[in-house]
Amino acid sequence: MEQVATILAHTGHVTTVRFTPDGHTLLSAGMDATLKAWGAPSWKLCATLEGHAKSVNALSLSADGATLASGSTDRTVRIWDLGTRTERAAIEAPRDSVSAVLLSPDARVVAWSSYDGRTALHTLPAGDEIVRLQDPPRRVVAMALCCENEVLAVAGQGEDVVLYAFPSGEPIRRLPSHTSAVTGLALSPDGETLATTDYAGMLRLWSTNGWALCGALDLGSSGMSPLAYAPDGHHLAVGSAHRIDIVSVDDGLAVRETLAVKPKGVYSIAYAPDGRWLAMGAADKRVRVWDCS
Repeated sequence: MEQVATILAHTGHVTTVRFTPDGHTLLSAGMDATLKAWGAPSWKLCATLEGHAKSVNALSLSADGATLASGSTDRTVRIWDLGTRTERAAIEAPRDSVSAVLLSPDARVVAWSSYDGRTALHTLPAGDEIVRLQDPPRRVVAMALCCENEVLAVAGQGEDVVLYAFPSGEPIRRLPSHTSAVTGLALSPDGETLATTDYAGMLRLWSTNGWALCGALDLGSSGMSPLAYAPDGHHLAVGSAHRIDIVSVDDGLAVRETLAVKPKGVYSIAYAPDGRWLAMGAADKRVRVWDCS
């Protein structure tokens, strides 16, 4: 893969990156309290969304790309209209920073977690609380919707991935998945596999039909381990200190390629919907983009 862009995107760490479903825009969020939109493939700044008072820690998009949710250290979840680039609603987290957010594909429900252990679901656009989840992991950093959006997977420092019915919030089961904090979740494009990573560099794959462990690979790395499935489902990109591993999932798990990167803090990874671009947000305030074609 060829690196094609290095963008000085924020004045603080880049906490998360996401491509819009049409692939035309790369979104980034940072510790400078801003969200930014970058055009592909020019990677020029298209817009800056301001409204948060502190670090923006998490982003989530609706399936049509019209609605964006952001979670912040300022203890709010904000809902944005990407068409007009305006804020539509704000939900307050009572006591602590918002560490993770997840929009339902139809943008009717938003889930959020805060560092004090609260995880709740709210209706949109009204913002009314539906349920507060029972016994979620501590310091949740990742959530994913599985099983045709009927199961919410939640991961954090509790070392287990906890599964809840969505949107009722009823506990389903715990996956005793890792021996250190879980730092990443990603659902395969066909919905049949949930990938999980931890701070010690372990990658595990789980069948969403019965939740049996169906693969594991020790990447021999450490640090935050964000991950993303390639849209064709054949590869996973897994970040860690100073590198991104491209892991083949077709015939067992094997590292196909390793991308060396300068920053130790690799916080977020995202593929473009057509698989051409791979983007990374990092602690050195920069977004990097590779051409995967």
